[in-house]
Amino acid sequence: MAAVVVADAIEIGVDVEYVTPDDWIYETTSTVLSTDESTSLLRLDEESRRERFFLYWTLKESYIKARGMGISLPLTKISFAGSNSEGVVLDIEPEIDLQSSWPTLR
Repeated sequence: MAAVVVADAIEIGVDVEYVTPDDWIYETTSTVLSTDESTSLLRLDEESRRERFFLYWTLKESYIKARGMGISLPLTKISFAGSNSEGVVLDIEPEIDLQSSWPTLR
């Protein structure tokens, strides 16, 4: 595993995940995936399900880190299950206050 990151005057980080057997995925979905994301997993074969779970998790982790709030944002209210011809669609439930928690970059 290798990562190269170049930045000037901002904090950066790299996460590396060791992918283990999938039993824990099914125990975790109800706390980290939206209903749409969980439903979409059930439509896939085992290998595709595993890949999609990690896609959703990676997108969510990136989003909540960018927001600077960590898991104080309810992961089940943030969904990447939708898609369109231009890429992944982010769907956030209306009760999440986007304006007050988005960090200001300087």
